Amino acid sequence: MLQTFRDNLKGTAFFIVVLISIPFALVGIDQIFLGTSASKAELSVNGEDISQLEVERALSLQKQRLLDQYEGLDPTQLDDALLLPAVKQRLIGEKALSLRGRDNGMGVADTTIAEILRNAEAFQVDGRFDRDAYNFYLRQMGYTQSSHYEALTDSLLISQVSAGITATGFVTEAAVDAMLELMEQQRDYYYLTIPVEDLREKIDINEQEARTYYHDNQEAFRTEDQVIVDYLELTLDDLKHEVSIDEPMVRGRYEEEAEYLTSLVRTRVEHILISGDGAEAQQRIAEVQAKLAEGVSFSDLAREYSDDLGSAEQGGDLGFVDLTAFPEAFSNAASALETGEVSAPVLTDSGLHLVRVAERDSPVVPDFEQARERIESELRQELAAELLPEKLDQLRELVYDAESLSEVGEELGLELKTSAAFSRNGGSGIASHPSIVEAAFAPEVLEQGYA
Repeated sequence: MLQTFRDNLKGTAFFIVVLISIPFALVGIDQIFLGTSASKAELSVNGEDISQLEVERALSLQKQRLLDQYEGLDPTQLDDALLLPAVKQRLIGEKALSLRGRDNGMGVADTTIAEILRNAEAFQVDGRFDRDAYNFYLRQMGYTQSSHYEALTDSLLISQVSAGITATGFVTEAAVDAMLELMEQQRDYYYLTIPVEDLREKIDINEQEARTYYHDNQEAFRTEDQVIVDYLELTLDDLKHEVSIDEPMVRGRYEEEAEYLTSLVRTRVEHILISGDGAEAQQRIAEVQAKLAEGVSFSDLAREYSDDLGSAEQGGDLGFVDLTAFPEAFSNAASALETGEVSAPVLTDSGLHLVRVAERDSPVVPDFEQARERIESELRQELAAELLPEKLDQLRELVYDAESLSEVGEELGLELKTSAAFSRNGGSGIASHPSIVEAAFAPEVLEQGYA
């Protein structure tokens, strides 16, 4: 029975995902919710009501899940009368779990809810939490901000209780006794050591016996075919001495790097958002400015006043951001601020903002002389890489007409090298490359001695 209960709980941990990821464009869902009384009780669990609105919302979500799961399913075939009992049973179970969690002192921090909303893709535009998208979702799903907050809290409580139940286990007394008996058992045994080395010294094998054994077991002594190859290796290091680097090239590269590093300044921004730009919004923003002037901390005021759910609980902190991703007015205001300075009210489509630059992180630009050696090395590497295709073509032409690799090596200033013996399974060094092994065991190499 306990296992059955656990199995039935497995789906509850995903309820929160359903709450915040259901598609916005549900056909007719706004008409369903707006025409339903949110306060009319449909079910009751231990004195806690489940409203008619909650039942109809859950029924609609169940229909949508079935349509998503079974592509091509005709929505008209989804009979409310057939689906409703299971939906009600699920809501009753979830409410019971939520109440059990509260009775056991479980809770969900406001910062957890804020983090979930901020990271939910359904509420993001260009990778950031968007209040308009969130409000649109609330309207579509028939939620108020408060009721949606409660729904998220309940779903997290359900997950906590479910995890606690599914992670539990029990052991019978008989099983414990059997385990203890096995753990405390002891065994006595006797053993005898035979000195093998002493026996080996007494054994005498003559040459004829060895030859006979070898003749009868030749397969055991068979080794794989192996080859030893001569080769020329052309690397970038071989070409670095053929390229030249001058002072203007090095300084030009340094200036490019310095300009790029300067552009990588990271800015940590905080803000307080007051939705709208009417008289009420102007009054609220003025209150915030007055309290800032009195010395109240920006983060405390963000928690109290900011309408940005994604950052309010973090004291308005947006973290290190790319200012170009924000509206132009916001970006310009932040760019003009010194660290610790607060802007005048900034108007965007989301409302009025007070912007504060909390921190700027600027990469260190090294001195030219410090960077010189590294830049010269990188430039030589790049120029050698550009020269390599030309040298490879030259190497192919010389090898085609050459009598031996040593002649080609002398022509190009390359050392003729000889590999260690290796088999078809490869080996170390040059033999670790499958293409080299394949070429070395090609018929023209094995039979004629060249590739």
